[in-house]
Amino acid sequence: MKLPPSAFCVAAAAAAAAEPLSGLPVPRLECDPLSLLPQPKQRVITAEQVAALRREMKGHGVHAYILPYGDEHQNEYVSDYNQRLRWLTGFSGAGASVAVVTRGTTLHADEHAVLWTDARFLELADVQLDCSWQLRQLRSPLQVADWLADVLSPGEKVAADPRLVGFAQWDLWYNRMYNEKSVELVEVEGVVDDTWRGRPPRPRLEAFVHQMGQRGLIWQSRVNEVRKLLRQRRLDGLVLTALDEVAWLLNIRGRDLPHAPLLTSYLVLTQEEAVLYMDRDKLTPRVETHLKAASCPRNRLCVSIRQYESFWTDLRRSSNRTTVWISNHPRLGASKAVQMAVAQWHNVHTEWSPIIALKSVKNAKERESMRQAHALDGAIMCQILSFLDGHVPEDPNWTESRLAARVDGLRRPEVGVLMTAFPTHVGYGPNGALPHYVPQDGGDLIIGKESTVVVDSGGQYENGTTDVARTLHFGRPSAAQVEAYTRVLQGLIDMSRAAVPASMGAHGLDSLARAAVWDGGENYGHPTGHGIGAFLNVHEEPNIFYGENTARLQVGNFITAEPGYYKKNDFGVRLENVLEVVLRNSTDGPDGPTFYEFLTATLVPFDVKLINVEMLSPQQRRWLNEYNARVRSEVGEVLKAKSDMAAFYWMLNQTLYVPEHCCPTAPAPAAAAAPSALAVLALAVVAVMMTSR
Repeated sequence: MKLPPSAFCVAAAAAAAAEPLSGLPVPRLECDPLSLLPQPKQRVITAEQVAALRREMKGHGVHAYILPYGDEHQNEYVSDYNQRLRWLTGFSGAGASVAVVTRGTTLHADEHAVLWTDARFLELADVQLDCSWQLRQLRSPLQVADWLADVLSPGEKVAADPRLVGFAQWDLWYNRMYNEKSVELVEVEGVVDDTWRGRPPRPRLEAFVHQMGQRGLIWQSRVNEVRKLLRQRRLDGLVLTALDEVAWLLNIRGRDLPHAPLLTSYLVLTQEEAVLYMDRDKLTPRVETHLKAASCPRNRLCVSIRQYESFWTDLRRSSNRTTVWISNHPRLGASKAVQMAVAQWHNVHTEWSPIIALKSVKNAKERESMRQAHALDGAIMCQILSFLDGHVPEDPNWTESRLAARVDGLRRPEVGVLMTAFPTHVGYGPNGALPHYVPQDGGDLIIGKESTVVVDSGGQYENGTTDVARTLHFGRPSAAQVEAYTRVLQGLIDMSRAAVPASMGAHGLDSLARAAVWDGGENYGHPTGHGIGAFLNVHEEPNIFYGENTARLQVGNFITAEPGYYKKNDFGVRLENVLEVVLRNSTDGPDGPTFYEFLTATLVPFDVKLINVEMLSPQQRRWLNEYNARVRSEVGEVLKAKSDMAAFYWMLNQTLYVPEHCCPTAPAPAAAAAPSALAVLALAVVAVMMTSR
């Protein structure tokens, strides 16, 4: 799964250099008035919603309205209650998507409805937006401001809800529009909320204690560590608005979001008190006891709990002029509304929240738990892939959405699995060439035997979060498909087996994964990887993308490696593993340079029929053999404990030894149900070895 990029690849930027910064409209599918072809089935007509919004805009005296995807906490995935963008546009994607609606005036009669989204979601937006919407690719957040400055007149006003926009983003938009055209960005809360009829209710499920987190480090120790950081910076307080930061700090979780175990809340931390703002009907006696909240006077190591809406009145309460820290992270920073409320009575210190770095470094217990989660997830993936291998080729009725439902269905019943970590991506053939394609009922493709299938999925386990992508083929792959797959595998291996200096930024890993793909004359436009949470968000820092100066790696980081290949309108390949950053043993003694290396956490076999062994170097083959041995050992134990011998033998057949110093082309393996005589012998030997462990 990809971290929503804050920049796009150099090649894409170069290709776009000739167009205005605001971008050019993307041609729309079947939106020519003369076309006689039927509209896509997923297309949603939203003329009524847009008209209602324009009436609200007129009532507020504004000429344009900006609506980003997201909620008050800048979450990547939001509840149905906060799906404002989907209500207005019909678009079900996410990322850095932004809608803009203008209304006609005496100065300009034209009315516009425009959606900007990044390259991952362009095709999805095209088939979901009705033809009254203009579609543009988002390459820079300033595109929106540039376009508005171009279409509006001096003195006109643009509105946005300050609760839904990060303050750093807000200031960029404001300065660009005002300096370019004297167009003012104004704060107007609740315009969409007041217009939205039939809005789903707010989530009301109870919060719970994360016991695994407590075994790693109790919340009191974490609070003391953050307070120490505040004292070092001579700051009086910290306001946490990102839900995963609150959850990590207090070792609590919730069920308010579709793909992350988070509780909708704010936290204000000072040296004297910690105040958690949440819906009190989600508070259980166990959580109250855990936080020692029943009686919590100042200057005690406990957490006071107040109603969620009280956060705003408390922030605006008059006080002596203390200095308060709010996060200016580009994705998960504080909203403009929070910044304005804090600034009313406090001095504001802006910097990335200290929790971002702290939670990215897993302690010893968290690392052990993450490894256990990935071993369990590897076993579940073997069950999934062996089932698909035995059923999809014989059944012509498998669609992408049906396959995705099967992947989700085999994960959910497992003990410790709370939810999927993100929407499961299944793309066959040309849809596999769309890096973040999510199948939709009624609009997806039948899975055939002629092309590749990209499956990207993950689970939220109580002991860790997983994220794995595998590319499959249910027939006989072409030479081009095998070459593409092997190059992507080479990139994954090269990044996984690398040793890197501790002083290197995480972005330096990107070229390691791209080199083999570049060598074939191709590139991919998404980051190579991202940090991953421990029963938290599937995406966190550090981001791994060349051209971005990201934080340095640290021992205890878990990051993904996910190179890809995408041939438009043909097929795609993506492979993704989670890697743990570990310290490399130095051969130069204690005074030698510090190097890191990587322990692969994800343990899922690769599709051997798609690997051209001749393309792999001896070092790459050795890595593959060592990886397969770990899959047989660690995942095999879990499968045997689950008594799933069908998945066990399928896994063995996918992890046979590859000769390291001679290079015959690996033949396609026999079906798991009927292995060859040689395979049977090899499987029997391995099974005996594992049984004797």
